[in-house]
Amino acid sequence: MPPRRHLKNGFFRNLPPKLHFRIVGSLYAASAGSRLEVPKLGFSLTYHFWAFLGDLRRNRLRAVDSTIFPWNNSQPRETSGILQKIGFLSGFAMVLCSTMYKFVLATLKPPLKPIIMARVLFGDIVVDMRNKSGGHVYAKNRSGSYKRTKVTPVNPQTSFQQAQRQQLGSFSAAWRGLTELQRQSWITAAPSFPVTNIFGQPMTLTGANLYVAFNKNLTNAGGSTIATAPSPVAIPSLAIDTLAGDVSSTSLGFNINTATVPAGFALMVFATPLVGAGRYFVKNKYRMLGVFTATANAVDIYTEWTARFGSLVAGQKIYVSCFLVSTVSGQAGVPVNEGCTVTA
Repeated sequence: MPPRRHLKNGFFRNLPPKLHFRIVGSLYAASAGSRLEVPKLGFSLTYHFWAFLGDLRRNRLRAVDSTIFPWNNSQPRETSGILQKIGFLSGFAMVLCSTMYKFVLATLKPPLKPIIMARVLFGDIVVDMRNKSGGHVYAKNRSGSYKRTKVTPVNPQTSFQQAQRQQLGSFSAAWRGLTELQRQSWITAAPSFPVTNIFGQPMTLTGANLYVAFNKNLTNAGGSTIATAPSPVAIPSLAIDTLAGDVSSTSLGFNINTATVPAGFALMVFATPLVGAGRYFVKNKYRMLGVFTATANAVDIYTEWTARFGSLVAGQKIYVSCFLVSTVSGQAGVPVNEGCTVTA
């Protein structure tokens, strides 16, 4: 009868090579990352112990070490003890996995979020960088480039916001409902409608982005949506001046460089609420007022502006941005901007 000192002195004292390999493999797999993953270790150990038990049952380790693992009918007590130890260890691994999971998640750092890299313009040395990277935002103003801490803005979820989001969602769904031939027409037409990126360089939209942009313009301009990409159209030049707002005369308007809005086009007007007299950066303040007509070059926006933003206040500033949109294709012209201080 083989000596029983191996069982008395500890189960791990003289483990066979194959079980050593399984244990070490479990530890290596669980610690292959930057930190030890306890749940992964528990599951891995459980799997390898039961795989080892399967090897014993299939009589594959009979010749490894018969003094430690006597697998025959003449030594049932030793065999039963070994199986009990294996069962205990595998069960312990499962208990360790389930009880320590929340503790491990609470004490170890969470996984890193995907890094969204800022846009960079390279020269001999980097000459410009925009957008966010990690917790910072790279931007540029009249004084040059700068970096600031990223701040998540408040989401007021106004009715105007919700309407725009629903519109965007409906057009995105409509894109998926187009035929393959229709989608290919937008993809093919995209290079014919270049836009400028944040660095002022030309870029090409995707077919889906072009479809959404044109149909969004058509909807806002009161036109009908289109399923096939249009051909480019020539958009008349637009200029505005003499923007003026007056409290006493309850007026707010500006002049454009044509007596009326050109045929086949709609005049889209965006405006800001009242801002401080010393404020000049209002890019994020513009809100759509709607489509307007011109009479003898004059465009009156008082009614629409007060309905959206309230009463005029003398000494405050208002900025206006407008552009022409083709009511056939949805192609938009270059926006032109103007600002004024409200008078009493």
